[in-house]
Amino acid sequence: HGASTADTWNRMRDKERVEGELGLPEHGAPDVEFLDAADPRLVVARGYQRIVYGDHGPYVEFRPEDVNWAAVPVEVLKPPHAYYDEYYTEGGEVRLYRQKRSVEHKANPPIGGVRHHRKDGYADYKVGMCYISPETL
Repeated sequence: HGASTADTWNRMRDKERVEGELGLPEHGAPDVEFLDAADPRLVVARGYQRIVYGDHGPYVEFRPEDVNWAAVPVEVLKPPHAYYDEYYTEGGEVRLYRQKRSVEHKANPPIGGVRHHRKDGYADYKVGMCYISPETL
C-alpha cells in the first residue's frame, strides 16, 4: 500500500466520511461491487484500486478493466488538451472521469475545492485510470 493521500483537514474529513458511511478503505479491494445509487440493479464497477483524497473531494479509482462500460454508455470525449473524458450512466447520475493528463502542475483544484497551493498538484490522479465520486455510488 502506498502512503495516504489524506494529509490535510479537508482530506481527513473526507476519509472519515467515506470510511465511516461507505465502509471503503483507502487502499482498494478486488471484490467490492459499485452500484448506481439511483438504480441499484446497475453494477458500475467491480473492484477498485484506492480512494484518492484530493483537494476537490474524494474519488474512487478504478482500472479500466474494473469498469462495466455498458453501464456508462454516454460519452463526452474532450479535446486532446483536456484532462479527462467523461462517461455517464443513462440516467446521468453517475459520472466517470477517464484521466488523460496529470494535474501534478495544477496547485489548486477547480472552483468548489480547497486551495492548498500544492507544488505536486491538487490530487494524485493517474493517467489512464478512471475516477467516480463515491457520492453517486
